[in-house]
Amino acid sequence: MKEKIRAWIKIIRLHFYPMTYIAYSLGAMAASRNLKKWNPEVYWVGYLVLFFIELSTILANEYL
Repeated sequence: MKEKIRAWIKIIRLHFYPMTYIAYSLGAMAASRNLKKWNPEVYWVGYLVLFFIELSTILANEYL
């Protein structure tokens, strides 16, 4: 079981995600300055969507 977990962690390549998080956070902060509004629920839902888009791209690339 540990080998399967390690394999999944290795295949999703977590080292790519910090840059996505930083870029998304900077964009969200810039947008919130213009709108004078910050909604943490919208921020986290947006990041979760972005995370799964990146994850699906990586998994599709590995599959093909």
